[in-house]
Amino acid sequence: MSATFHLYGGSPSLEFVNTVDGMRGGESEQELLGSYPDLIAWAEQVGLLVPDAARRLLRLAGRAPLRAAGALAEARRLREALYAVLLASLEQKPAKPGELALVNAWIGATLADRRLVPAGGAFRLGWEEREDDLLAPLREVAADATALLSSDRLQRVRLCGQAEVNRCSWLFLDGTRNNSRRFCSMKGCANRAKARRHYQRVRSDPS
Repeated sequence: MSATFHLYGGSPSLEFVNTVDGMRGGESEQELLGSYPDLIAWAEQVGLLVPDAARRLLRLAGRAPLRAAGALAEARRLREALYAVLLASLEQKPAKPGELALVNAWIGATLADRRLVPAGGAFRLGWEEREDDLLAPLREVAADATALLSSDRLQRVRLCGQAEVNRCSWLFLDGTRNNSRRFCSMKGCANRAKARRHYQRVRSDPS
């Protein structure tokens, strides 16, 4: 894999929108999907691709670099539209029509490839085989986004508390019993917030 990603979102669709580090639109913003291999590395780490499928897609991308660049640009476009729709829901605002239309078109086109696949005398829900689809890893993301956006789990989506100081814009599922989780990462953002509060107390202490 060409990159290692921190996975704090709690679902594939949230891990996908969290492939922008720092604060979106701020000085700390950092694109984590800098190349098509990064997208494949992310999908493999999240468990959306087995190694053989990842290698096949990388070989395909190597033979068609312009297609791979287009697929990466489309992945980023879908990611930002999904993030905007999720954030609007979190903020209890209507999603912008264009962004919602893009997410709906993506979900509709993706779920049209759902198929029943024989499995041990029964069936499982799988996908139509499309070996030349460079965005195949995003099929499960679209399915997960559909389930998340249309379920009670959406009420547990949170924006990292470090967004208040323009440090992090990651989303995550709050799985705590009392809905008390405030940060995407205890080791990262929570510790930075704790250090910041300590620094402010020290500065304001007249002694």
